[in-house]
Amino acid sequence: SDLQRANLSRALLDGADLRDADLRFSSLQGASLRGADLRGAKLNGTDLRQADLSGSQLSPGALERTHWLGARGINQGLRSPASLHNAGVDEAQAGRWPQAERLFDEAIQADPDQAMSWIARGLSRGEQGDETKAAQDLLHAADLLDRQGATEESEQVRRAVSKLNNNN
Repeated sequence: SDLQRANLSRALLDGADLRDADLRFSSLQGASLRGADLRGAKLNGTDLRQADLSGSQLSPGALERTHWLGARGINQGLRSPASLHNAGVDEAQAGRWPQAERLFDEAIQADPDQAMSWIARGLSRGEQGDETKAAQDLLHAADLLDRQGATEESEQVRRAVSKLNNNN
């Protein structure tokens, strides 16, 4: 099925066979997808916020490029480090710093070698006024970047921490 860019907000799609459907950039916000088969579906940019995905079948990594905050019934195993990080970015863009920090923390727990999640959590902590923890996260990210051979990026992060410390 080609349902790209379709508005299926609040649709009742319980048990639907949406295997291999093209749902890119569609809105399924608030939809009921209980028991739906979404294996192989293209979900890039799909809005799944407040959707009910209880018992649905999704391919691994399917949520990485979707908006799924507030969705119910998501199997914890499907919440990849990338999807957690991206959800944290959504929260940060909305100015919800504590929620963003929690999601970046979950992304770090899932994959502690991702420097970008450390940077994002540090920025979230800085926005909440905790410069000490922010600096710790940023310096850890710089160390990770050094180990990964990204020395220029590491230096940029270290300069930012230095400016942060000088402003306090």
